Amino acid sequence: MTVAYAQQEKVYQKNTNERGELESKGWILNGEKSGYWYTYHSNQQVASKGHYGNGRKEKYWYFYAPSGMLLKEGHYKLGNMEAWWVFYAKSGQVECKIQYRNNAKNGYCLRYENDKIVKIEKFEADTKIGEWDNLKEFESENNLKDLL
Repeated sequence: MTVAYAQQEKVYQKNTNERGELESKGWILNGEKSGYWYTYHSNQQVASKGHYGNGRKEKYWYFYAPSGMLLKEGHYKLGNMEAWWVFYAKSGQVECKIQYRNNAKNGYCLRYENDKIVKIEKFEADTKIGEWDNLKEFESENNLKDLL
Protein backbone atom coordinates (compact mmCIF):
# COMPACT_ATOMS: atom_id res chain seq x y z
CA MET A 1 0.00 0.00 0.00
CA THR A 2 1.30 3.41 -0.95
CA VAL A 3 0.44 6.43 1.11
CA ALA A 4 1.10 9.85 -0.36
CA TYR A 5 1.04 13.08 1.60
CA ALA A 6 0.44 16.36 -0.15
CA GLN A 7 3.16 18.76 0.80
CA GLN A 8 2.38 22.44 0.75
CA GLU A 9 4.88 24.55 -1.11
CA LYS A 10 5.27 28.10 0.19
CA VAL A 11 7.41 30.46 -1.88
CA TYR A 12 8.21 34.15 -1.47
CA GLN A 13 7.68 35.92 -4.78
CA LYS A 14 8.73 39.32 -6.11
CA ASN A 15 7.15 40.57 -9.35
CA THR A 16 8.85 43.25 -11.43
CA ASN A 17 7.94 45.13 -14.61
CA GLU A 18 9.99 45.21 -17.83
CA ARG A 19 12.23 47.93 -16.33
CA GLY A 20 13.02 45.76 -13.32
CA GLU A 21 10.93 47.88 -10.93
CA LEU A 22 9.10 46.11 -8.13
CA GLU A 23 5.35 45.74 -8.75
CA SER A 24 4.38 43.34 -5.97
CA LYS A 25 5.76 40.92 -3.42
CA GLY A 26 4.38 38.32 -1.08
CA TRP A 27 3.85 34.63 -0.43
CA ILE A 28 2.58 31.99 -2.82
CA LEU A 29 1.13 28.82 -1.31
CA ASN A 30 0.26 25.99 -3.68
CA GLY A 31 0.23 28.39 -6.63
CA GLU A 32 -2.00 31.06 -5.02
CA LYS A 33 -1.31 34.32 -3.21
CA SER A 34 -1.32 33.72 0.53
CA GLY A 35 -0.37 35.74 3.58
CA TYR A 36 0.78 39.37 3.51
CA TRP A 37 1.29 41.10 0.13
CA TYR A 38 2.47 44.50 -1.05
CA THR A 39 1.83 46.21 -4.41
CA TYR A 40 3.79 49.23 -5.63
CA HIS A 41 3.23 52.33 -7.75
CA SER A 42 5.67 53.03 -10.60
CA ASN A 43 7.56 55.45 -8.29
CA GLN A 44 8.11 52.47 -5.93
CA GLN A 45 5.81 53.84 -3.21
CA VAL A 46 3.53 51.23 -1.65
CA ALA A 47 0.17 51.15 -3.48
CA SER A 48 -1.54 48.57 -1.25
CA LYS A 49 -0.83 46.06 1.48
CA GLY A 50 -2.85 43.34 3.08
CA HIS A 51 -3.56 39.63 3.40
CA TYR A 52 -4.50 37.02 0.86
CA GLY A 53 -6.13 33.69 1.60
CA ASN A 54 -6.61 31.11 -1.15
CA GLY A 55 -5.71 33.72 -3.78
CA ARG A 56 -8.33 36.26 -2.61
CA LYS A 57 -8.02 39.43 -0.55
CA GLU A 58 -8.83 38.79 3.10
CA LYS A 59 -8.76 40.65 6.40
CA TYR A 60 -7.62 44.29 6.60
CA TRP A 61 -6.13 46.20 3.64
CA TYR A 62 -4.57 49.65 3.13
CA PHE A 63 -4.41 51.59 -0.16
CA TYR A 64 -2.07 54.53 -0.84
CA ALA A 65 -1.60 57.30 -3.42
CA PRO A 66 1.73 57.50 -5.31
CA SER A 67 2.69 60.26 -2.82
CA GLY A 68 2.44 57.73 0.03
CA MET A 69 -0.73 59.28 1.47
CA LEU A 70 -3.34 56.83 2.76
CA LEU A 71 -6.42 56.80 0.48
CA LYS A 72 -8.60 54.10 2.03
CA GLU A 73 -8.54 51.14 4.36
CA GLY A 74 -10.93 48.37 5.19
CA HIS A 75 -11.94 44.74 5.44
CA TYR A 76 -12.10 42.04 2.80
CA LYS A 77 -13.84 38.71 3.10
CA LEU A 78 -13.53 36.11 0.33
CA GLY A 79 -12.17 38.83 -1.96
CA ASN A 80 -15.07 41.24 -1.37
CA MET A 81 -15.18 44.56 0.48
CA GLU A 82 -16.96 43.92 3.79
CA ALA A 83 -17.81 45.77 7.00
CA TRP A 84 -16.50 49.31 7.60
CA TRP A 85 -14.20 51.11 5.15
CA VAL A 86 -12.54 54.46 5.78
CA PHE A 87 -11.84 56.89 2.91
CA TYR A 88 -9.48 59.85 3.28
CA ALA A 89 -9.49 63.32 1.70
CA LYS A 90 -6.39 64.87 0.10
CA SER A 91 -5.89 66.71 3.41
CA GLY A 92 -5.39 63.35 5.14
CA GLN A 93 -8.56 63.75 7.20
CA VAL A 94 -11.33 61.17 7.19
CA GLU A 95 -13.78 61.96 4.40
CA CYS A 96 -16.24 59.13 5.02
CA LYS A 97 -16.73 55.77 6.67
CA ILE A 98 -18.92 53.32 4.77
CA GLN A 99 -20.31 49.87 5.53
CA TYR A 100 -19.97 47.30 2.72
CA ARG A 101 -21.31 43.85 2.01
CA ASN A 102 -20.17 41.88 -1.06
CA ASN A 103 -18.45 44.93 -2.63
CA ALA A 104 -21.62 47.04 -2.37
CA LYS A 105 -22.43 49.91 -0.01
CA ASN A 106 -24.76 48.26 2.44
CA GLY A 107 -25.47 50.02 5.71
CA TYR A 108 -24.39 53.46 6.80
CA CYS A 109 -22.10 56.07 5.29
CA LEU A 110 -20.80 58.70 7.70
CA ARG A 111 -19.57 61.85 5.91
CA TYR A 112 -17.06 64.05 7.72
CA GLU A 113 -15.77 67.61 7.56
CA ASN A 114 -13.06 68.76 9.95
CA ASP A 115 -13.32 65.48 11.92
CA LYS A 116 -17.06 65.96 12.56
CA ILE A 117 -19.96 64.01 11.09
CA VAL A 118 -21.89 66.32 8.74
CA LYS A 119 -24.16 63.79 7.05
CA ILE A 120 -25.30 60.19 7.48
CA GLU A 121 -26.54 58.16 4.55
CA LYS A 122 -28.02 54.68 4.48
CA PHE A 123 -27.51 52.24 1.59
CA GLU A 124 -28.89 48.89 0.51
CA ALA A 125 -27.09 47.11 -2.34
CA ASP A 126 -25.38 50.37 -3.47
CA THR A 127 -28.67 52.30 -3.51
CA LYS A 128 -29.16 55.23 -1.14
CA ILE A 129 -32.33 54.73 0.89
CA GLY A 130 -31.94 57.42 3.53
CA GLU A 131 -30.08 60.61 4.39
CA TRP A 132 -29.73 62.75 7.53
CA ASP A 133 -27.94 66.09 7.82
CA ASN A 134 -27.24 65.92 11.54
CA LEU A 135 -26.83 63.40 14.31
CA LYS A 136 -29.87 64.55 16.31
CA GLU A 137 -32.14 64.02 13.31
CA PHE A 138 -30.59 60.59 12.77
CA GLU A 139 -31.03 59.70 16.48
CA SER A 140 -34.73 60.56 16.37
CA GLU A 141 -35.31 58.01 13.58
CA ASN A 142 -32.64 55.37 14.27
CA ASN A 143 -30.72 53.56 16.96
CA LEU A 144 -27.13 54.76 17.38
CA LYS A 145 -26.13 51.13 17.97
CA ASP A 146 -26.78 50.61 14.23
CA LEU A 147 -23.59 52.56 13.59
CA LEU A 148 -21.46 50.06 15.50
